[in-house]
Amino acid sequence: MGKQLTILFLFVLSVFVFVTLAQSQETKIINEKGIPVVYNPKTPVKVPNEPKGLHLEENITIGQQSTKEEPLFYRIRAIQVDDNENIYILDNKACQIKTFDSESRLKNTFGMKGQGPGEMHLPWLINLTLKNQIMLYDVGNRRISLFSLDGTHLNDVSTASTILLNLVSILKDGSFIGTDVIYKGDKSVYEFNKYDSSFKKKLTISSVERPYDRNILRFFQPRIFFRAFNNGNVLWGNDHSYVLHITNSEGIEIKRICREYDSIKITEEDKKREIEMRIGEQGPPAGTEMKFPSHFPVFDHFHICDEGRIYVRTYEKSKDGGIFYDVFDSFGRYIIKVSLKTTLRVIRKNKLYSVEENQEGMHLVKIYNLKWEY
Repeated sequence: MGKQLTILFLFVLSVFVFVTLAQSQETKIINEKGIPVVYNPKTPVKVPNEPKGLHLEENITIGQQSTKEEPLFYRIRAIQVDDNENIYILDNKACQIKTFDSESRLKNTFGMKGQGPGEMHLPWLINLTLKNQIMLYDVGNRRISLFSLDGTHLNDVSTASTILLNLVSILKDGSFIGTDVIYKGDKSVYEFNKYDSSFKKKLTISSVERPYDRNILRFFQPRIFFRAFNNGNVLWGNDHSYVLHITNSEGIEIKRICREYDSIKITEEDKKREIEMRIGEQGPPAGTEMKFPSHFPVFDHFHICDEGRIYVRTYEKSKDGGIFYDVFDSFGRYIIKVSLKTTLRVIRKNKLYSVEENQEGMHLVKIYNLKWEY
């Protein structure tokens, strides 16, 4: 009887702590099994010496004069910016990487379509490594290619052991982390893995099961996102839960960031827009059923700036047509909720880089200055 009362007391206490944290307007940091967990309320908190607002000031546009006859970019897939503000832009239709200096002047163009060394077939993403190299993930050639910053081809690593990596990054020790989807009968498993330098899987850091049927197109199934910090640690999270995990390079969790939130309902207009984006006006193949959840995932994706702030893109829309981002400081405290009308790709040296389109539908890169309000 005494043991049962103890269990009941602990349960009531845990519920009381959870409700108290959920109703609090302050950030709470609680040690749970040796891991500091940062609990944030629904609204931003006031933090000394941290900004309380943010707006964008348009600075430079790369590709402003592009036309269909003379495009600077055909289809921009990824952007990266180094410490000297040199810009690296992956054009996956042209199978090229273009580099620009800090004044947005074209420095170099390298790459071409093909299967040979240094060539690309379906380039998916680029990252800058901690060794000042360009890492390219090439879906078509099923490999990761490494280039020097001037475009010299250095090495290739086969990714043939995986199906399709949605994200991949290289760590300081030469190992990799990435997300892959494994199909098992009527289920698929979305995995976040660590791989060795030859891309052999060493560790599954997290995974989530999802139903799978060839005749059913399911929208907004759970995904795992991650970003690497400059110090080699990794931020990751399942988009169906507002819990962000920070692990070291060995995949061991060292911190957790949580925020209370309200789920956003998916409307019929949202469904129509998603169908058009993913399938087009022609609609799905005959016999294909489309299924939507009742609510959006918690977040769309996130970024880390060079100062350690975390920018989480949500599905919440502002009245002026923007999308809200939740901004956390380097400690994990929720400090700002800001509406942006552009999609954040990179934030570095107090500048935001995004991909937009001109009137002819050609891709261009816009650079904005961040204007903080204190």
